[in-house]
Amino acid sequence: MISELHNVIISSIKRNDRNGNAEAITKNETDIATLSDNVEEKLTSIFKGSGILVGDFSVDDENGKPLSFEKNLNKFIHLDGDFSIKTPNLFAEKVSKLLAAKLNSKQGKIANDGFLVTYLYSETDIDEDEDEDEDNLEQKFYLCLIFLHRISGTDIDEDELIFEEIERVNLDSLNLGAKISLNDWAEDEDRVLSFKLGKGTGAVREYFKEFLGCSETKDHVEDTNALKAAIEEICKEKGITTEQSNEMLHQVRLYCLDRINNHSDQKVSLDVISKMLFPKAENADTADRFMQIALDNYRLGDEITLDKTTLRSFAKFYGETKDYRVSFKREALTNGNVEFNKKSKTLTFKNLPDDLIQELNKR
Repeated sequence: MISELHNVIISSIKRNDRNGNAEAITKNETDIATLSDNVEEKLTSIFKGSGILVGDFSVDDENGKPLSFEKNLNKFIHLDGDFSIKTPNLFAEKVSKLLAAKLNSKQGKIANDGFLVTYLYSETDIDEDEDEDEDNLEQKFYLCLIFLHRISGTDIDEDELIFEEIERVNLDSLNLGAKISLNDWAEDEDRVLSFKLGKGTGAVREYFKEFLGCSETKDHVEDTNALKAAIEEICKEKGITTEQSNEMLHQVRLYCLDRINNHSDQKVSLDVISKMLFPKAENADTADRFMQIALDNYRLGDEITLDKTTLRSFAKFYGETKDYRVSFKREALTNGNVEFNKKSKTLTFKNLPDDLIQELNKR
């Protein structure tokens, strides 16, 4: 996967000393060539890993039309393939003023001011084991907005060799930020937003969701099915055997049921599941890859809502046609009660229950 930054614009959102109102100032677009590799890497990876939520844009309840932020997307984003921003500075100015307005209302009035960084980057999926045709490479574009606050720190003055207090921004610990998958947004897909709303932001974080005009998406059945599919995909990609894959699904099912039954919790952390499936240090890359698959391919957030009934599929084989429905435990294949013939694509069931045998004999 190759990431490339295309636009970076920083807006200052400061509170006026006289009345406390937040005011936004946007200047020139940042020259990408002046950014260090470290900053580029942080900006393009800041929405990977734990703590990600997913959501969709809301609409005006009265007329069903997009809210202010999405209106600006429609106005400023080219949808002709490369998803470039028309007049990036003007777009950043518009959205920074939207955020400043939210800082002047409701919970936002007690929020700190800071800097809104608006940037566009793309990811190109390249398989290093195959010769790639540049015209057929899959490229996805993401528009990101991160709100950074100055934090206090300590440094050492090299001339005087004394401690000095400094203020800085921290890209390693993001409290408020959103990433919009422009490809999916253009195709009117679900769950186009990934965002971080740090725990330390408390109730104040609601103003950031209002600024975006979005809501968190929670679908218990879809989340549970997507979790199963993500586990199966990482197992297939890493060559994990079917038996091991089944055991991993069984392990996750037991953990999820424990959260539901014993902790009254219908949600689990994707990061916790990742570390449970791949706990050893040498598996860290696989754990990270699993997170990437779950977040990017299945649009899961780090907090997954659970459906108890759907969790049954983690421990059973299931399928149906218009004529019949079949379901059996995975261990039935190993204890001899069910046999699968790959060549003829047939299943043989043994030790049928007596009531079923009696019903069949009547036929």
